[in-house]
Amino acid sequence: MKQLKEVRSTSSVKKASCARALELGGFELLIDGVARQSVRLIAHIATFAGRSRLSGLTDQMFGWMVTALREECDLNHGVIQSMLALPRSTYFDRLSRRSESGHGVNLWLAILLQFQRRAPAPLSVEELAQILPRVDEHSLRGILADLQKQELIACATGGASNLAWERFAIVDAERVKTVIDCALEDISSMLLVAVYQNGPIGVSALAERLGLAVAEIEDGLLDLNDRGLIDVDRSNGAERWDCKGLDIAFENVEAWHAAVYDHVHAVVNAVIGKLRSEKTQACMEDEVGGSTFSYEVWPGHPHEKRVGALFKKVRAEGNQLLEELRVFEQSEAAKAKPPAAQRRKVVFYCGQAVHHQDES
Repeated sequence: MKQLKEVRSTSSVKKASCARALELGGFELLIDGVARQSVRLIAHIATFAGRSRLSGLTDQMFGWMVTALREECDLNHGVIQSMLALPRSTYFDRLSRRSESGHGVNLWLAILLQFQRRAPAPLSVEELAQILPRVDEHSLRGILADLQKQELIACATGGASNLAWERFAIVDAERVKTVIDCALEDISSMLLVAVYQNGPIGVSALAERLGLAVAEIEDGLLDLNDRGLIDVDRSNGAERWDCKGLDIAFENVEAWHAAVYDHVHAVVNAVIGKLRSEKTQACMEDEVGGSTFSYEVWPGHPHEKRVGALFKKVRAEGNQLLEELRVFEQSEAAKAKPPAAQRRKVVFYCGQAVHHQDES
């Protein structure tokens, strides 16, 4: 009997030691599921936006994956190469392609800006190719054709013998300015959220986080600074940007995309926090984690109104708590708060989806 107990004890130790290995199948399904849902989200956002850039996204996502595995998970290139099951030459070739590619977050915007700067003079495909050397001619022509369909530009050559020298010019300068101003405002909103999430942060690191060129965000940072929304610290020969608070108003339609980014960022960080705690189970007393509740109701159901109002109730309570914290921040008592290293930033998120049972 004693020997049997010892065998059971040894068996339980072995079971505990290989628990991670036994869970790999489940985690691979989790990775596939999260990737699939992420792709669905990207597809719907791109379709809704109408003209969002997706070219080159595969190489960019590969680069982001490698960066996260190296910088956040502390893995070396050899381990990452093995995880991706790529030959060494292919792995480093894709890394090289990714570092050499990228034209900013929106090629349509980059090209429209070139037309605006040159207006009223026209621009040829050849000239655009020289200004944007990393963009192939096929992509340029596709975007130019799209801008023509939107009646933002028009062909100004009258039948050029060399298509590379075919020239285009702005049709409606005011409309183009409106489109560009809206796009730049969108970038400013994303900049504000990114600075709030990652600050204090240098401009190069911020550009990398957003997938933009440094030149594309410098004006936006200065504008946000002039509006008092962000601060810059230029001590010790370095420039670092920070944001002490972020408030995206409910009625702010233009900043909706920034609010979505902030929400997704919060969800991802909550899951990462759970993984880092090595507690992949939920407890009622958890400070880090998330819960999903699904309720099935119908017209006349005794709890239909309570279920429908749950999101509104939680959002209102969260907003009220935020206002109370803001009032406290202005009080004398808040001046005695401990240094940043001793403070905690608690990010709470909530959401709700309503769909019919026959929807996918």
